[in-house]
Amino acid sequence: MQRRHLLLGLLATKPAGAQPAFDTLARHIEDELPDVQSVVAHRAGQVRFEFHRAGSGPQTLRDLQSVTKSVLGMAVGVALARREITSLDQPLLPLLPELQDVADGRAMRALNWRHLLGLTAGFDTTAPLTRRQWDDPLAIGSRPFASTPGERFQYDNHSSNLLSVALQRAVGQKTADYTQRHLLAPLGISAFDWATGPQGHSVGALGLQLRTGDLARLGEAMLADAETPLGTAFRQAATQPQSAGGAPGGLPYGLGWWVVPAREGQRPTFFGLGFGGQYLWVHPPLGLVVAATSVVSSASVGRAQALGLIRGRLFTALTAR
Repeated sequence: MQRRHLLLGLLATKPAGAQPAFDTLARHIEDELPDVQSVVAHRAGQVRFEFHRAGSGPQTLRDLQSVTKSVLGMAVGVALARREITSLDQPLLPLLPELQDVADGRAMRALNWRHLLGLTAGFDTTAPLTRRQWDDPLAIGSRPFASTPGERFQYDNHSSNLLSVALQRAVGQKTADYTQRHLLAPLGISAFDWATGPQGHSVGALGLQLRTGDLARLGEAMLADAETPLGTAFRQAATQPQSAGGAPGGLPYGLGWWVVPAREGQRPTFFGLGFGGQYLWVHPPLGLVVAATSVVSSASVGRAQALGLIRGRLFTALTAR
């Protein structure tokens, strides 16, 4: 119970007082950024700004799209801290014995947690899978390898789907249930939904829905120096570049997070990114956390209104004295 109170103490839920820099920001979003649906911004653990588009509110569950990958990565970090996973370099084949006889057995034997988390598994992402195969480990793992695991970054939704299956088998619980019990609940997060695939597994690539304020709480858990369900070593590794990355984030990639290059010795900015403009953006140098959700559409991808807001007027307001 004491540990739970410590965690909740890190995550203030009351705005820290109005600031002139925020006075016109909500109206700006409402009138000029129609794609942006919600924003919750923290500085130093305090809620500094909150916006929810008319017709929704703080209790609305938001579709996070591929920010799901970041939260799934956090769940793996919890399992590592709880020693249900011995190492990120632990081979996955013992957990996925149905893949014992796939065509490239050598690559499969080398595949580990780090590869799936970092999207460097090496699968040929052009190999087609039907919707019914999205959470089928045999179908996912039977795809040919285009490169050696760990060799290069390749954005691959199905690597994340396979990661969710592996986590379920490692901890003996469905990924959604495990995440709720050991990550969300200790942070005071009770409302969520997580899509299940045709084979009954929690989908790893997308499908998680959270309230925007609760998404910001997860950002605080990644930022905090105090005790959280995640081990410090994992948080550090997850938010440091593990590969050069590439599309769609266009930046280096960590373990479930896009990473903005930083000066030597400085902890970098990192973020989870979902299709259409879903963000969990964390800027450690100033203790900033921004959760933002947007309309899920190809058009909103091109307009990038949430990103422009985070990097522009919102950042200016959060850092104003």
